[in-house]
Amino acid sequence: MKQQSPDSGQRDGKEAVLRQQAVLAKFGEMALRCDDLEKILTEACRLLGEALGTDLAKAMELQDDGKTLLVRSGVGWKPGIIGHVTVEATANSSEGHALKTGDPVTSDNIDEEERFEYAEFIRDHGVKALVNVIILGSEGHQPFGLLQVDSRTPRAFDDEDINFLRGYANLLAAAVERLRTLTERDRAETRLRESEDYYRAAVELNPQIPWTADPQGRITGFSERWLELTGLTRESSMGEGWMTAPHPDDLAAMSTAWQHSVATGEPYDVEARIRATDGDYRWLRVRALPRRSDRGEITGWYGTTEDIGGRRQLEEALRHANQTLEQRVLERTSQWEDEQRQRIDAEELLRQSQKMEAIGQLTGGVAHDFNNLLTVIRGSVDLLRRPDLAPEKRERYIDAIGNTAERAAKLTSQLLAFARRQSLKPEVFDVRTRLGGVAEMLDSVTGARISITTDLPEKPCVVTADVNQFETALVNMTVNARDAMDGEGTLTIAVRCGEAMPPIRGHGGSAGPFVTVSLTDTGSGIAADDLARIFEPFFTTKEVGKGTGLGLSQVFGFAKQSGGDVSVESEPGRTTFSLFLPETEQAELTAARPDADTTGKEGEGLCVLVVEDNVEVGRFSTQMLAEFGYDTVWVSSAEEAIKRLGDDGDGFDVVFSDVVMPGMGGLELAKHVRQKLPAMPVILASGYSHVLAQEGSHGFDLLHKPYSADELTSALREAVRSHA
Repeated sequence: MKQQSPDSGQRDGKEAVLRQQAVLAKFGEMALRCDDLEKILTEACRLLGEALGTDLAKAMELQDDGKTLLVRSGVGWKPGIIGHVTVEATANSSEGHALKTGDPVTSDNIDEEERFEYAEFIRDHGVKALVNVIILGSEGHQPFGLLQVDSRTPRAFDDEDINFLRGYANLLAAAVERLRTLTERDRAETRLRESEDYYRAAVELNPQIPWTADPQGRITGFSERWLELTGLTRESSMGEGWMTAPHPDDLAAMSTAWQHSVATGEPYDVEARIRATDGDYRWLRVRALPRRSDRGEITGWYGTTEDIGGRRQLEEALRHANQTLEQRVLERTSQWEDEQRQRIDAEELLRQSQKMEAIGQLTGGVAHDFNNLLTVIRGSVDLLRRPDLAPEKRERYIDAIGNTAERAAKLTSQLLAFARRQSLKPEVFDVRTRLGGVAEMLDSVTGARISITTDLPEKPCVVTADVNQFETALVNMTVNARDAMDGEGTLTIAVRCGEAMPPIRGHGGSAGPFVTVSLTDTGSGIAADDLARIFEPFFTTKEVGKGTGLGLSQVFGFAKQSGGDVSVESEPGRTTFSLFLPETEQAELTAARPDADTTGKEGEGLCVLVVEDNVEVGRFSTQMLAEFGYDTVWVSSAEEAIKRLGDDGDGFDVVFSDVVMPGMGGLELAKHVRQKLPAMPVILASGYSHVLAQEGSHGFDLLHKPYSADELTSALREAVRSHA
């Protein structure tokens, strides 16, 4: 490693001071001679960037209203006016603070800045750090504005930078004040003197050869450099004598072009070879413009002759280099395109392989669990068919079928929740209250050796979500914590309102507000390699038979579909799962529905229009309703249901429709009925619908498949009662 000498830092500091002193002197000399404010400000910013080692600096002029800064000149910015900043006393800006207090403002990294807000054009130019100082006005007047240095990388501006910037701003203020006090005569004299000095310097220093001609195109004057270049005398060059110098092959073209310009007054511009003193020919560019009187008449010509031999050689070399480079670029581009195609093909194969692996794992998990459930159901059915089966055994096998069907429905629900395809029933509720309602259930889930403590805020934490899915998510996280603690430890449940959601799994966070429900256990923790897969369906670190691996995937899917997310942080002895749900502001809590009156015969006198395209489900649901005393009419499509309802729905008391059907779906049918027959209750049934998952049920009662007889009849009673 290269070692830095002990005095290198001191030497660098001295060099910086010398550079800054040179910049001050250079700017001071320029400012005292220039009477153009825009030029002074632009040059001031350029030299300032040079002194402080940055390519971004700008001057901001305070307008007469004292409230607006016009950003008008700078280096590293687009020309002209590049923006404006409002600097009223209430404005939360670094510029307003500097003008109000008179103190410099520095920001080492505006991305981490909490004191001020910054104008959009500042961030658009990638500014990361800045320092600004005030440019004072004359006594009794408001400040001229601000001088600001920016950096595209975080940077600390030290006291030496600030002191230099203050001195520089004072010098700029003096230059501005000088411009304000100049009289028109002073300005005119200054411009004339500068013009004379500039013309004299241009003639003396210009590498081109100036010449003049009369209105008829005869040469009236050449500079000494023409005589030195060609070896001709001044007398022999006057008039048309210069025509002895061009190459014979170029003379005709030069003469014809010159005659055309003299006749038309158009500019003259040709390239030709001129014989030099040594006898060789040099490539020159000869140009001329007419001088006109106030009446537009040509009174003479101003011309220049420029040696372009080096330029033509460079152009030829550049042309050859470009051809070579273009060929190499084409070859490299072709090679790069081949590599890109190979990479894309390889990535596509990898994605396909990963997709098939994930599908295989998911399919295997589903098949395994459903085969287990079907084994119980099929075995129970076979046993029920045996003759002379004892009543208690018949009851046991019937219970086994019912319990297994519920487990199968739960398995399907968890898979749909993970895939964010679950049909949710959002309600407005206070998370604190709901947590208190399931506290007893959570106690029974964890057991006596696990202590549950809660940390709840005093104010309500209101969300809009599916209550059943929310409670299921709490239970699933609690079961996961219980297993992690091996049945013994402490589980802390905390609720917070109005919080932002941090970045999770590479996705950007959100300011919210969100309600956060955190469950922290004192278990063994989760291995780092498993954290990335913890929410995958069927992924589990438990022993065979101790878990399906679907509990946390349900939490993940429910959170995502509800507009939130779930995170996990783990270390040995401490694991925290945090569920984020969008907070609902000033909403009325959803009132609990009263229990339906179940006295009397269930469906006596009520007719249900059943809309179901599946034959088995349609036949079973109508038979089940008939058992409870309902009259039913079954149709297999929404279009047929609309025909049977007619214009008044006469003869029907309620519509019970599947959601997913060929042609018109159940949700479209329900909307049609609501519009045509607003008094007709509609119940929707669905095992899965992407429309309901994305848009919701639009206020219609929803029954999840598979449903029981009690659930169906209860839904019918409630629908009829609410429309009575």
